[in-house]
Amino acid sequence: MLNIIKKLVSILLVCMMVTLHSSPVKAQVNQLELKDVALASYHYLHSKDKEDNLWPDQPEIEDFVPMYGIDDEVSCYYIQYKSGEYAVINNNPSNPCALEYGSNNQQLRSILDKNSKVYYLGPLSVVPEKEFLENKGYYCDKYTINPYLQEANPVLEKYMEENRNKIQIVRSGSGWGFVAGSDLSGSGYSYHYLPGLSGITWATTSIVTDQNNCAPTCATNVVQYFASRGYSCANASLSLTYSEVNLHVYNPSSDIGPGLQSYFNAKQLSLYYSTPGSFSSYQSAVNANRPVGICVWNGPTNGHWILGVGYRVYSSSEQYARIVRGWENSSNYYYLYGSLTQSKVEAYYIY
Repeated sequence: MLNIIKKLVSILLVCMMVTLHSSPVKAQVNQLELKDVALASYHYLHSKDKEDNLWPDQPEIEDFVPMYGIDDEVSCYYIQYKSGEYAVINNNPSNPCALEYGSNNQQLRSILDKNSKVYYLGPLSVVPEKEFLENKGYYCDKYTINPYLQEANPVLEKYMEENRNKIQIVRSGSGWGFVAGSDLSGSGYSYHYLPGLSGITWATTSIVTDQNNCAPTCATNVVQYFASRGYSCANASLSLTYSEVNLHVYNPSSDIGPGLQSYFNAKQLSLYYSTPGSFSSYQSAVNANRPVGICVWNGPTNGHWILGVGYRVYSSSEQYARIVRGWENSSNYYYLYGSLTQSKVEAYYIY
């Protein structure tokens, strides 16, 4: 029932909002990227109210299809997630509003599955190419019905700008993209790893019941590394170290550096950190034996802190960070550097 109401609201917007706006600006076409469409879909599908929330727990993109207007330009984009939620997003970078959204629209899905090109003239007028060409003179474009769609939407435009760096495309089946060392080629690369990795017991997010705790987990692993190098910074047990670190580094956290500095200050140690801005800077930090905290994102709400402890650079130019991902006691995973959005990169060192 909720999805029917949302679709009816979308239809009413198309029919009624023409009276609310004037002086339309010609829409820019073919400008939205998949990342923009995914973020716009999140804006409409997500709700803090559990009853109204349609945003999937694991937002893996199943399909992404351009749909056309009567001018034969891309008018909007259909995006569907693996669990069935979908949205149709207006192809206007200044106003990527949802023309409709919901869950498991079988009628629209059937049209897309049966036709290689589809014309979207409104929520109730989705037309296969053959039918459109045969009856072209009878159709009315969505911009004619609702010129508002061609105008800028300052509120939505600001939202997109502020949140664009927090969205990362995750196509169905790709997950986070972390790769076990055993699955990488064993030859044809240069590398450097932090010393003593095999002797370190790493903290994992399962150390407490609430597993939404990647920030203090990553911070604890920074402490574990420096303790392995002879610094008196860890407690008698890993759980005690985590508990104390968690007093300084909370979750969620977009920046664990200040909290780590506070923790090390309490241990009478001075910890500093730099912010590498490129893979070459990351390499330089690792070459200086500095662990590197990286906050990566595979969706607008799915952030995760990992700890960089090395790198591999293959002759094919692929650049991997060796990481402790925080889900098991292992430092033998790799991350194709930059393949996820990185909102924070911090290289830690002690003087």
